[in-house]
Amino acid sequence: MRQTQTFQGTGATAHLFYESKIAEAISLIAEKTKEHKGFVPSGDLTKEDLINLDAVKCYIEDHFAFDIRAEHLTKIACMGQTKLRYSFKKLYGYTITEFIQNKRIAHAEYMLVGTDFTVSQIAESVGYHHAGRFASLFRKNTGLFPEEYRQLMKK
Repeated sequence: MRQTQTFQGTGATAHLFYESKIAEAISLIAEKTKEHKGFVPSGDLTKEDLINLDAVKCYIEDHFAFDIRAEHLTKIACMGQTKLRYSFKKLYGYTITEFIQNKRIAHAEYMLVGTDFTVSQIAESVGYHHAGRFASLFRKNTGLFPEEYRQLMKK
């Protein structure tokens, strides 16, 4: 909510930003609702596991632009690497790597529309050290190269 309060964009940029924040809020509400109804996606996940997996997810959301080590995530989750990978995918429907990539690409989409940074600068700011790798992952996720996406969204 703080991001929506401090955002100063206008026009199409503002519309895209607010639309994405609303979608994010709805998904968070849906997740919390499942938790409160005692939803357990798999019989082998305890309530403590669900809380720890949520902590991992929150950590990734806050640190997606940095190098996230599996060892650090296992400490946050208080579980081994195999159980973490299995449980995360079971609960959220994405592998940890896919989740990180999706967060990076979503933020890059926002930056492509809302800033004049170069593709290389955006790639670096969302955690990719090679603009080529970033561009190929961006195209894989959106169907467009970053510069094509920017031009299409600014029309």
